[in-house]
Amino acid sequence: MGIRISQGGTKHEVASDTTLSIEGTVDVADGGQVSSSATYSGTSSYQPIWADLTLSAAAGSTDGKFLAPVMGNVFGENLTKSGNYIGGVIGHYNISGTNATGYPSGAVLGGIGDGTTTAKGAFVAYTDGDSAVTNAGAAFKVMNNNSTAASGFEFGVDLQDAAHDGYAAVDKDFYTKAPLRLVSNVVVLVGAGAPTDGGAGTGLNVAGPGSLYVDTTNAEVYVQTTASSSPTWKKVTRAA
Repeated sequence: MGIRISQGGTKHEVASDTTLSIEGTVDVADGGQVSSSATYSGTSSYQPIWADLTLSAAAGSTDGKFLAPVMGNVFGENLTKSGNYIGGVIGHYNISGTNATGYPSGAVLGGIGDGTTTAKGAFVAYTDGDSAVTNAGAAFKVMNNNSTAASGFEFGVDLQDAAHDGYAAVDKDFYTKAPLRLVSNVVVLVGAGAPTDGGAGTGLNVAGPGSLYVDTTNAEVYVQTTASSSPTWKKVTRAA
């Protein structure tokens, strides 16, 4: 079947391999869907549905405009069904067997583009709106909908990765400040050998009081006890 377009009450059909260029807004009637089902075996980048957006320097405004090539909003109120998957965007990874790629793979990929330095994060979780109290269970939540024994993630959070395809490893030197920051400027640092103190010390202007440092060479843990402008690390004692 080709692609059917309704314009002014008149239906048009074009071949399924036709590239359509549409300027303006495409509205989908209630109960309608925009869908694609494709099989791909070529060697180039390919997405059956894609959208590119280039922003000019003056795009948007100063009062919170949403600018994105794709946006998904889900609305509703007092929903009564208990078995729904609900999300603004849903991504499922359904590749079975092995996957030879050394590049990122997952249900949703968030990448920071080449040469950019202004992103707040690859994934940014935030609450929105000022008209009412807004709460959620967690900024990042793990759930399980698989009843097969031994299923699960290897790690809840994985902040390291081996070098691949000519790219550098994600290790302690990859993080420009710390691999993990909690609240009150408490961070967790990792290094080979004991941390240093003072105005040029480990965690300078990053590691607030209560921060931890793990010495992987000697299997020792240190806690930071002073202002981050001149850190002082104390070894945590332990039984032999």
